[in-house]
Amino acid sequence: MTTKIKSFKHFTEEDRYTIYHMRFTEERSLSEIGKFLGKSKSAVSTEINRNSFKGKYIPMIAEKKYKTRLHKGGFCKIESNQEIFDYIVNRLKKR
Repeated sequence: MTTKIKSFKHFTEEDRYTIYHMRFTEERSLSEIGKFLGKSKSAVSTEINRNSFKGKYIPMIAEKKYKTRLHKGGFCKIESNQEIFDYIVNRLKKR
């Protein structure tokens, strides 16, 4: 039986609690967790590494870190570079 891997889907808060339980309580492998969640083992590994706090993966903190990154206002080249902004405006006017 093969499991279909979901692509480009974010982990949910429930997924994060599942990762914690399976990895640190049941001591399951990243592959087993990935198959259960329909994700790759590298996605699970990235989730654990990216959202760990002081070397520990805590689902509540992982969710908070994810939401902080999601809503963080990023650097925008268009707003900070007048030359790029003018170029885009001029090209749009020519349409």
